[in-house]
Amino acid sequence: MPSKPHGQSVTSKPCVCGFLEAAAAEPNSMILYDERMGEYQFNRRDGSDSGPIYHCPFCGGATPKSKRATFFARVTWAETARLKKLTSGITTVEEAIGRFGTPQHDRAEGITIQTPASDSEPSKTTSYRMITFTRLSETADVALIDYGVKGIKFTFQGKYLGGRKDAV
Repeated sequence: MPSKPHGQSVTSKPCVCGFLEAAAAEPNSMILYDERMGEYQFNRRDGSDSGPIYHCPFCGGATPKSKRATFFARVTWAETARLKKLTSGITTVEEAIGRFGTPQHDRAEGITIQTPASDSEPSKTTSYRMITFTRLSETADVALIDYGVKGIKFTFQGKYLGGRKDAV
């Protein structure tokens, strides 16, 4: 059995119907093809990256393997453990800035989470502040998400290796 092109794939059968290719060729389409990443994506009107589409919505076939992983550094388990120890005990944004200095990025609406409606609550969209320290690791950017009264959380993400993000 052929291997699946993505970790999220449920099939190794590729898309052969051409729907995504045709949709991406349309100027006002909700679908675009990112040549640099080698993947189909939903066209966000704000220009932000939506991430890859893994399956054709028409035939269900898998889309081509993305080149996305080649654009980011691999963060080893050892480096993750080191960063966890480095950020351990920090409970506020102020403590993080006090320990690590001014962050390289500070976005008031750095992460937006959409929660679907339930039987008892309507859907909601909430944005949270995210600050990023890029100088604490050779391979990882350290992002702190401030969830307000729910506290803060750190994430460690591979540094971007490919040229300018807006270059094609």
